Amino acid sequence: MGAAPHILVVDDDRLTVKLIEQLLQRHGYVVSTAANGAEGLEMARTLQPDLVILDLMMPVIDGYEVYSRLKGDAQTAGIGILVLSAIAGVNLLARRGAAGGRSDQLLEVDINATNVLGKPIKTKELLNRVASLLPH
Repeated sequence: MGAAPHILVVDDDRLTVKLIEQLLQRHGYVVSTAANGAEGLEMARTLQPDLVILDLMMPVIDGYEVYSRLKGDAQTAGIGILVLSAIAGVNLLARRGAAGGRSDQLLEVDINATNVLGKPIKTKELLNRVASLLPH
C-alpha cells in the first residue's frame, strides 16, 4: 500500500483552510497549507504535492497567476489543481489591476469545469472532486 496522497491547500481564509485541512486529514490525506499565492507557489515547487486546492482571490499573488505559473513550469505542470471560487464556469475571467498603474487587464484561465468547486464548500462534493483529481 502506497503513501497517503499529499494535498496543498492555498487560501487566505483561515477558516476555510482549517475546515478543508481537518476534513481531508480525517479521510487519510496528508495536508499542507499556504496563506497566499507566493507561499503556495514555493510550497508546490518544494513539496510536489499530488493535488493543489487553490483559491482565486488572494493577496500577494492571486490564484489565477498561481494556476498559470504552476501549469507553465515543467516541475509543477503535472500537479492536479482544484480551484475554489464563488465564480463558476469553464472559463474563469478575473479583472485585476495591472502593475505600474496601467489599465485593468482581463486575465483568462481555461480550467476544465470538473476542476472548479464553488464556495461555500460542500464537504461531500469536495471529497469527490479530490478523489477524482488524484492520480490513480
